[in-house]
Amino acid sequence: MRDEAFWRGEIDALNRAAIARAEIALRREFARLRASLPADPRAAGQALRAHQARLAAQLGAHGRLTAQHFAVLTARMIGPSEKSAKFLTKAEPETAAAREARIAQVLLALAHTISTGPIAAAIARALGANALMVASVDAAIRSAAPGATPAQIAATLLEDRNVTARLALAAATTMTQPDLQPPTETPASGPANSGAGPSGGDAPPPPRPPRGGGPGGPKRSRFSALVERIVRDEAPRRARRIAATSGRIIAEVLARGAAEGWGEQRIAKALREALGDELALHRARTIARTEMGGGQNGATFAIALDREAAGEELDKDWLANIDGRERESHRDLNRERRPLRERFSNGLMHPHEFGAPAGEVINCRCGMMIGRRLTYTPRQSTPAPEP
Repeated sequence: MRDEAFWRGEIDALNRAAIARAEIALRREFARLRASLPADPRAAGQALRAHQARLAAQLGAHGRLTAQHFAVLTARMIGPSEKSAKFLTKAEPETAAAREARIAQVLLALAHTISTGPIAAAIARALGANALMVASVDAAIRSAAPGATPAQIAATLLEDRNVTARLALAAATTMTQPDLQPPTETPASGPANSGAGPSGGDAPPPPRPPRGGGPGGPKRSRFSALVERIVRDEAPRRARRIAATSGRIIAEVLARGAAEGWGEQRIAKALREALGDELALHRARTIARTEMGGGQNGATFAIALDREAAGEELDKDWLANIDGRERESHRDLNRERRPLRERFSNGLMHPHEFGAPAGEVINCRCGMMIGRRLTYTPRQSTPAPEP
């Protein structure tokens, strides 16, 4: 397993890219709102509603893509699952006739790092339609050690950022297909769920009816549930909050214009100034950092929970950016280690936990590292020295 400095670098690189993508999209949206605002308050209300709808779509898309990228990174952090390796391996000779099936197995192993069931199968099919991905998998198979399992080959492939980008894109695209949206999660029911369902195959038996869904549906992973929550719940909720802030700024300008008898041109100019480039830049950067942090750390935690549910024992480390701009409380949390299901000393399960107080998440730049309990040396929380 690589050291903490390596994973900090990987997390920071992905996080910067996610924030930059979201910030650019948000700045364009704020500019679009500014350009489309009329002086008529009723028409301004219509513009705000359209602004909110576009924000929800953008936050959902960027949050989903960020979650997919960090899901792949977390799978790399933890390493290949022995159980999934045994499940995915088939004893067959490495011949030209078997190579196509072998490639399909590796593609499925890649898909299984971030999802399960029919969604994983759909992601694997999407990967198989990419000629560059198939060529990468074929080359990895040819260079793999004798007896290497599909999961082990997949773990090697995940070291390539081009592969992880294609995997994240395939997963993000697949998640948008309505027929593959997973049903509401069935409550865990212990070892009794390990058998075959009434329809055979991988479907677990339904000792209890699923909440909000019919019997016999596939049990979704926690990561799938997280992506659904980002797109269906968190993005619209945050969009309403952001649009409400824009609405307050606009309402103040319109009220002042009405009180002082401004004409339409003056009102339009005041609106452009109130929603100017400097404010838009500051808002876009703050929103991007906060919202993408939720997808980043939520995905890391969800993938780790899925792996722990498969029988692995995992720990988590809080990683703070120590550069003089961090919160004092988060500086003290830096490198604090906890078992995966135990809360950190500030009461959060992970940085940017959904529902956490605003003082813990706004502009927070913290991340989280996951590792197997027996593969790296335990350490105590080590606050940074005082400057």
